[in-house]
Amino acid sequence: MGAARDAVQLGLLLAFFAIGVQWMRNTDGGQQFLFATRQYILELLSPEHKTLRGTTTKASSPGEALQPEAVRKAAPAVRPEGHEMKCNEEIPAYSSVTSNKIQIFAQGFYKGKVHDSDEHWWMYRIEFKNTGRQRVQLLTRHWLFVDANGKTTEVKGPGARGMTPKLGPGRSHSYESGTPLKTDRGSMYGSFQFQILKYEDGSKPLRPHMFSARVGRLALSPDNAPITVPCGEETPEGMVALTSVFVTDRVIVGVTSSFQQSISPD
Repeated sequence: MGAARDAVQLGLLLAFFAIGVQWMRNTDGGQQFLFATRQYILELLSPEHKTLRGTTTKASSPGEALQPEAVRKAAPAVRPEGHEMKCNEEIPAYSSVTSNKIQIFAQGFYKGKVHDSDEHWWMYRIEFKNTGRQRVQLLTRHWLFVDANGKTTEVKGPGARGMTPKLGPGRSHSYESGTPLKTDRGSMYGSFQFQILKYEDGSKPLRPHMFSARVGRLALSPDNAPITVPCGEETPEGMVALTSVFVTDRVIVGVTSSFQQSISPD
């Protein structure tokens, strides 16, 4: 008799648990609780996979057009002395940073001086890897290229070379591009903005849900060797279009905008 009663109680408990999980999957607060719980458990089980969780940003209503630029600005500030920037330290010609389970590896290659110009040219390769179980889509990019004098060129634009790839669990995407500098050495760093399409349990966000994934600072040197160069600063507010990319229902409209600082001689 006691065993039957225990079995009934266990069955009721499991039924209530299943109903609770289903309810959480279908509400914003419940989805956030499940997502945070999964992240915490995964990091407890695999400390070596602990990453920069950063900040994810959700729209306040299902119809709100959450903008990537606002998401980038909402991300935690990067410390100049931190491992992503290493200001006043020697840095290599590559970097690797993981934010919200998206690993971004960046590497620069010197290509030489531009013919009949005082500019030097670098090619850089970027690889994204989704190390988690969520499904995401790349929306926008943000770059800062800094020469040896600390002069910064800031670039914002849609996607990566016009592409906005979707990354499922374990999937990767890479692309190559280039940049000129007036000096024969410098650095680059930045970030990419992503939208979450599916959470790790397969459920879809009820509202637009985005985050910013960072690119660690890497050296642009003539022999691709580690160097010490200035960190540079972001362009003052209002000098680059606040939102050069507009997103609505994952339809991405925008143009690449850039601003190059001028440095007054001493």
